[in-house]
Amino acid sequence: MDDKLSPHHFQQIIARLANYVIAVLEDHTFVYEPFFSDDETSLTERVTILAEWSTGFGAGRANKFDDEFTRDLVETSKMETAKQLRQKPEVLH
Repeated sequence: MDDKLSPHHFQQIIARLANYVIAVLEDHTFVYEPFFSDDETSLTERVTILAEWSTGFGAGRANKFDDEFTRDLVETSKMETAKQLRQKPEVLH
């Protein structure tokens, strides 16, 4: 027996999943609580995780919504993390 999905069956599964996710996100009663790292994680790493998550979630949401929440996500995704700041060359004045 072959356990591999046919490309057609795989596309059907992905399409059903996409439709489900869209329906859930469009439901205004939907409550979403993202899971981030715990309090033991360094603040630098937590900010990095938040910025990276905001980039992906905000980009996907911006295609559909233009509201304050989405604009805030986009701004959060622009935060420079300590890692990014360390990679910048020193600017001499």
